[in-house]
Amino acid sequence: MDTIKILDFPDGSKYIGEIKEDKPHGQGTFVDSSGSKYVGSYKNGLWSGHGEMTHHTGHHYIGEFKNNLYDGEGTLTYAKGDTYSGSWKEGVMHGKGIFKYEDGQVDEGIWEDGKIKY
Repeated sequence: MDTIKILDFPDGSKYIGEIKEDKPHGQGTFVDSSGSKYVGSYKNGLWSGHGEMTHHTGHHYIGEFKNNLYDGEGTLTYAKGDTYSGSWKEGVMHGKGIFKYEDGQVDEGIWEDGKIKY
């Protein structure tokens, strides 16, 4: 059975949430020493499943994660106001998506390795 624990790390990071076999597993919150915060699902110590990441630079992502990376469907809002909504693979835009720039320009199509292809 999963239990709730608080883990404090030497670098000042902290995890509060479910633990299984001494690793984050289930639902939890991680805040690193810079102030970046992840709230969501964990599997065997890694961000996996649905979650929300607020980066200390102001970027904000809501969507699917796998192995601590954006992976699946999600929306990233950049600090300056640009947004990308669509598919991600191993942390980069990959698949069908829409990038809306702060100035109103829109790129919609199929992305590969972070770049629009068509």
